[in-house]
Amino acid sequence: MEKIRVLLIEDNRLLREGIAAMLEREPDFEIIARSEDGDARQKLKSKNKNPDIVLLDLGLRKQNSLLLMESINSDCRETKIINLFFIGLCVRFF
Repeated sequence: MEKIRVLLIEDNRLLREGIAAMLEREPDFEIIARSEDGDARQKLKSKNKNPDIVLLDLGLRKQNSLLLMESINSDCRETKIINLFFIGLCVRFF
């Protein structure tokens, strides 16, 4: 069985590396690229490597995430997009 190819686009380095670390432990997933913006998508497109799944941060600072999502959808209809959105982390100690 082929691995599920994942493109991870998240501008927060800590979240990006944490998500990647979790997925790398799963035998069914292969992270083909990770990026803080849509640059990785353009590089993969030029090499004709389409991901099966894109994990896309909706709150990218350098790029409009919705326009990027639209571009991915128009380039490769088979690619599924999972949107990530973190409002903030709240930690309480009792």
